[in-house]
Amino acid sequence: MEEVFRSLVGRFNESVRGYLKPSRKPSCLPVLVSIRPNIHTTSLLTNRLAETYAPKRKDLSILGETQDISENGLSFIVASIRLGEHYLVSDGTVLELEIDLPEGKLHVKAVGCRYEQIDLDCSVSRFLVGARFIEVSAKDKILLAEYLEAEKRSRKNKVKNVQWGLDLTRP
Repeated sequence: MEEVFRSLVGRFNESVRGYLKPSRKPSCLPVLVSIRPNIHTTSLLTNRLAETYAPKRKDLSILGETQDISENGLSFIVASIRLGEHYLVSDGTVLELEIDLPEGKLHVKAVGCRYEQIDLDCSVSRFLVGARFIEVSAKDKILLAEYLEAEKRSRKNKVKNVQWGLDLTRP
């Protein structure tokens, strides 16, 4: 009887899992992560470094894919946690994100909050980065809200009827 109860609870949990998701939506969208480093121009040496470094700013970017997204932030997977000498998750590092949504490109600024290395058993390591949005234009807020609403509707339509499949005739 105990096994039947466990099976019943397990199947119930599987059936309601689609309704009990967090506010972030699982997604796999291409994302371009860029960093614009702050170079203070207070001395002649820093001015020279800033002039030499300015053309290389465009090279400080990496491609990845989103893991999940919400109206407040996202998590994404990239092959490296560093761009040049800059970490994606560090104090004062602002990430400029370009996310390819089906309806268009979303441009936001974010701050990395956490990261963890994933795929430890593979020869190629990847990093899951969690970031919080700090700047989103009004146009991009609308685009993001429309995307999240469309994902919510499609996910709700994919939830199937509950089928328990229990055979209670066996002893």
